[in-house]
Amino acid sequence: MYCVIVRTILDLLRLVEQDYIHNERRSFKTGFVLNRMHILSHIDGAAIAEQLGVTHIKLYITQRRSEGAKNSTINRELSTLRRAYNLGLEEEKITRAPVIKALVENNVREGFVEWGEFELVKSHLELRYRRPYIFGFYNGWRRGEILSLKKECVDLATGVIRLSKKLSKNNQGRIVVVTGECLASLREAFNESQSAYVFSGPQGHARISGTTFYTKTKQAFAASGVPERRVHDLRRSAYRNLLRAGNHDKIARQFTGHKSRAMADRYDIVDEDDILAAAKKMQQYVTLNTSNVQSDTPPITYQALNTGAVPVRFKYIKSLLSVFKPKG
Repeated sequence: MYCVIVRTILDLLRLVEQDYIHNERRSFKTGFVLNRMHILSHIDGAAIAEQLGVTHIKLYITQRRSEGAKNSTINRELSTLRRAYNLGLEEEKITRAPVIKALVENNVREGFVEWGEFELVKSHLELRYRRPYIFGFYNGWRRGEILSLKKECVDLATGVIRLSKKLSKNNQGRIVVVTGECLASLREAFNESQSAYVFSGPQGHARISGTTFYTKTKQAFAASGVPERRVHDLRRSAYRNLLRAGNHDKIARQFTGHKSRAMADRYDIVDEDDILAAAKKMQQYVTLNTSNVQSDTPPITYQALNTGAVPVRFKYIKSLLSVFKPKG
């Protein structure tokens, strides 16, 4: 491990690199390295770190937008730069940092795979890709977690699966239990695989790559008439279905591996069927409560309660209103 003497922006980025290595973050290549490349392509890495200001940040955003980058992508890059300055301040390598605000992201995820679509897409998938697809629909795991599932984590007799925290994106291990179609499919994949992974590639060797699985499912969605669907939609669908089945939110998140309830708000997990069901429940409630009220029932007043000129069923209200006796 080398010691970083901070003078430039590049030096600050090296602090982030050290932080990734120290914490063994798996997104080093796909996250940090890519973000650093874009940052240094528009901001001089040799520039004095404390001289970077808001004007430079705004110019960077403008340039990245001109290249077609979306706000969500730019935010990931800015978060790396922000982290670099925060580490510099924490370690007292610098004395000031520019204000780096996140851009508004309009990327609320809305896709769901309905039951009918699920069955149709299955028929367009080869068996080796159909099995992880089924697993994802029932459990809502991330694509990488599904394809990285090892045999040692699975108890075929009970259907219990223990995901190691090393294989989980949020570094939290979890336990789920699979049954029915999902368990049957899992057993088939397990027994046919000749590798350490449950879901293996051709001839049962090695594991299925994430890119291959994404491409195959995308083709199956298109062939099924729902080209807008993506494999990640299985994750949202599983979470919603677990809730609709009557499971507590905490249990549903135990299956899918989400840390917080805020995920539901980000995913916007409400569709037209949910709204229609809520409207029907409201109508039933109103109908039930208004059917017991007679149209000729006189208004209930404080004076009427005192004189007893009200139905017996309203008598209990008198005690409640006694503390609210009108003035005069």
